[in-house]
Amino acid sequence: MGVAGRGGSGIATLALALLLTACGGGTNGSDVAGDPGPADLLPSDGTTVDGTNADVPAELPDRDLPETQAPDPIPGDVDPEALVLPSEDLPPAVELPAGVALRVVTLNVYGFHYATPEAIGAFLGGLDLDVAMLEEIGADTAALVATAANLPYVAAGSVGTAILSKTPLIDAAEVPLVEGRGLLHATTVVDGVTFSVYAAHISWHVEGNLQAKQIAAEVLAADPLPHLVMAGDFNDEHYSTQINYLEAVLTDAATATGWYPGQHITWPSTGFDETEGAQTIDLVFYRKALPAFVTGLAALNLAPVLSDHKPVVADLLFPRDDTPFAGDPLAAGRDPFAAFPPAETRPLNLLVNPGAEDGLNGWDVGGGAQAGATCLHLAPRTGEALFKGFDAPIAPEVSWSSLSQVVDLATHAAAIDAGRGRLYAAAFLASGYRTIEKNGEVSNLLTTYSDGEVIVETLDAAGVALSRTVSGRRDTLAWHPFAAVVEVPPGARSARVTWLAHYKSQGGDANSAAVDDLYLGFEERATAHDVLGGTLVPGGGKPGDPAPFTVAPGWATMDDGQPVGPWGISMFPPYCASGKACFIANPSVDPDAEPAVGPAALSRTVDLTPWAADVDAGRLALRWAASLRTFGALTSVRLALVVLDADGTPWATFESPSQQAAEWTRVVQRTRMPPNARTVRLEVRAPLDRQDDTVFADEISLVPLRLPAPE
Repeated sequence: MGVAGRGGSGIATLALALLLTACGGGTNGSDVAGDPGPADLLPSDGTTVDGTNADVPAELPDRDLPETQAPDPIPGDVDPEALVLPSEDLPPAVELPAGVALRVVTLNVYGFHYATPEAIGAFLGGLDLDVAMLEEIGADTAALVATAANLPYVAAGSVGTAILSKTPLIDAAEVPLVEGRGLLHATTVVDGVTFSVYAAHISWHVEGNLQAKQIAAEVLAADPLPHLVMAGDFNDEHYSTQINYLEAVLTDAATATGWYPGQHITWPSTGFDETEGAQTIDLVFYRKALPAFVTGLAALNLAPVLSDHKPVVADLLFPRDDTPFAGDPLAAGRDPFAAFPPAETRPLNLLVNPGAEDGLNGWDVGGGAQAGATCLHLAPRTGEALFKGFDAPIAPEVSWSSLSQVVDLATHAAAIDAGRGRLYAAAFLASGYRTIEKNGEVSNLLTTYSDGEVIVETLDAAGVALSRTVSGRRDTLAWHPFAAVVEVPPGARSARVTWLAHYKSQGGDANSAAVDDLYLGFEERATAHDVLGGTLVPGGGKPGDPAPFTVAPGWATMDDGQPVGPWGISMFPPYCASGKACFIANPSVDPDAEPAVGPAALSRTVDLTPWAADVDAGRLALRWAASLRTFGALTSVRLALVVLDADGTPWATFESPSQQAAEWTRVVQRTRMPPNARTVRLEVRAPLDRQDDTVFADEISLVPLRLPAPE
């Protein structure tokens, strides 16, 4: 987070240890190299992080407060930097056993259409790798990459794969596969242990199935080494038919980490869905019989990108001998139900007909949502039925199927208003798929799938949303869980659970998203949580937002999945992070106006006077968050919180790290409020300096928290 203000100076943080500064990119709150810099972003008070003077933006709207409530100025001895809090509570430290650590990267270099061998090598050289598996590369260019990466040992095959290593590669050889593909294999000794390493690039559909079957049943069965790593571009993801064959004998590091397919996209590196959607297909595997602990994993969002694929870096810890580790100290960190009570003691499910066994009873239905026995080739997770989208489009403007159910929480009002209400929400999501068959072998048809999401909202007595928790849009080919713990804000009197199925026409006529086994339980806690109230930006910019954002030139709202803009950014429509609409920014977003070139902010001003006592006692913090992304990783976007002084002038500005990733990235910050602060302005800032890239924002929130008083 950067901070500028009277008495403040710039600071920066990195969110993930794996994202080294040499990586040139980041995910989920980490800095992104190539950042145009604070001077290119909208200033708030005439001083940017680096001290460059700039003009003051539009005047602050009147707060309309009685003059008797006007606070004193914020004390001059308050240091803005001291108000910055960790964005999230850190997980407890985990003690790992002794073993052999291996850092692996896989990257499909796409024939160097995006970057030179020297540029890719320089990037790899900053990762402190043990071994790299590269695809779509020749022997001559592999040598150039290795030299630039300072990885002295190289093996390259005739089918476009290469292995680069810090340690000698022994007995390097190609392993031919059916349908014209092949593996590249070698052994290498790391920290005294011999590893079998494979670079892979296989096909999809039936050809991919046959190659995956051959790898599992023949190649790996004949490999005597227990320490084994296979990495590469597998052209499909977890739950697909071909990856199912591999996972009979291998474990995918992404799945072991707790990722669901598409949670972190590895292809494409820019834009939204293409002909096969957006997928996690660049994978790192190890033997099931001798599993590693995955101590770090990242699909790196670089700016500018190096390829149409993203590099995937995995930190693996193996046993030193062929005896598996006892237990898994990392298991709780990837269990979506880790914060839930044990199944036998969980609160009763408040939802009526949570698994479609009674048809659509209890649900408000939209967009042709239905209950059925199957969804293409997807069977119910439990019971005899599931919920699914429409079988055929209803009308051109109907791109969603939905179910919604409101649960009354009024009998728990006293506990909720005391801050002791908690909801446990869960569901299982998947997408139906078509198949393709050849000579008796059946594969899933790799295409863009409709995706579904679960949205959990708490509502006040008037039905206004106080909080919104989303699963994220998911299109997994088998049932995958979503689970969330929601601290119920004071004032909530009901909760609404919505399943929203987003139709994607590239995948056929059916809205193939599905959901089953929804759950919502309420618990009265013995102690109060820290949430003081609902979000101060109710609606978050969605349709029906009771207090819309101030939209600067260059910003507009966008309907999910609809072609937008006269600049034609893509033949595939952009998709919002959640819901039916979000924000978009581009200099030419308004075709009837002159291009809005220059810094521009989407903003909302918020009154903090209801929490004045907590503010002045140093107990009020704000958690400010948004989902942000670009289209092509060429421009940037960031979130900012401007704290205003008693006279309405900016006192300090807190900024999130700049985001350039062409992937929806959740940005979360927490800031304690200084004494006498009564007004803040939340902004989404974009430089709007590039016609060839576009910025998107969604799921914006600002939540008041009560913290212990500072010492």
